[in-house]
Amino acid sequence: MSKSERPAYRTHQILDPRTLGRPVHLLGRFTDQLRLDLGEELQARFNRRYRAAFRIREVVPDAEPPATRWLAYDTRAGRMDFAITRKLLLCFLDYRLGVAPEGTHSPASDGPLNDAEHPAGSDRRETATEERMATALGRHFAGRVAERIEALHGAGDAGASGERPVQLVSSGSVPAADGAWTLRIGIFEEARGIDGMLWIRLDERAFDHLLDGLAPARASTPLQKFLGVSAGEPFASRLRIQLGVRLVEQEVTVGNVIDLRPGDVLPIRMGPADVLVGDSRLFTARVAEHKGRLCLTSFEDAE
Repeated sequence: MSKSERPAYRTHQILDPRTLGRPVHLLGRFTDQLRLDLGEELQARFNRRYRAAFRIREVVPDAEPPATRWLAYDTRAGRMDFAITRKLLLCFLDYRLGVAPEGTHSPASDGPLNDAEHPAGSDRRETATEERMATALGRHFAGRVAERIEALHGAGDAGASGERPVQLVSSGSVPAADGAWTLRIGIFEEARGIDGMLWIRLDERAFDHLLDGLAPARASTPLQKFLGVSAGEPFASRLRIQLGVRLVEQEVTVGNVIDLRPGDVLPIRMGPADVLVGDSRLFTARVAEHKGRLCLTSFEDAE
């Protein structure tokens, strides 16, 4: 069979069992709104202040985040990791420091910059100022993501608060091992022609918090209203089972029953009680007294 006659095999997406039954189909709504939020963040912090031209090109999930330097932050939603391409980071830093691009005049100088004053981005030595800039960017972007997640839960509008309670935890060459979902954010700076990317990786707690916020509210069924439970409660809280208890069981002969008279006492010994669901004996329990009432304690599986 020639190559042209061979059937084309389709590639299939592998499902993550952790997301089965979860509203992952609504993540597009979250990324669309987050794109607007991050655009507002760039507009307020850089475009207006430094006359820059940063714009968000894309906000999409990334199945294979890069093996680069990551900064980890604790946010209200959970832990988030942040990474950014160096050329984009240097572009942010140049605007922050007022450094003009090559071939143009610096605001602090009357003449054009030479190679010593502004080396190419790939040849520039990493400095402590660059590290502080990366830390600040990670705090701003991770904080904006956390605020958008909280907004899904009705905790105010994203961007409404001033300084965000986002704290740097650690930095390293790989993201957190328990990361669950990564966003790739493409950013383009039109004035200098810089095209770069940054990544924000959510751990499992933050991703679960995001999915819980995306889940649509379910109306209570007539049975739930009758039982007085809410559809938002966990299934274990909504499932009601009636337990029956058999405190004691005594075997007597028919003759002893016939001979019983008012005031007679049957000698019994209180032992473990049987706990039943319907006619099924599931547990044994000890009988105790508390404030004049009989209570069950020390439940054990029935053999």
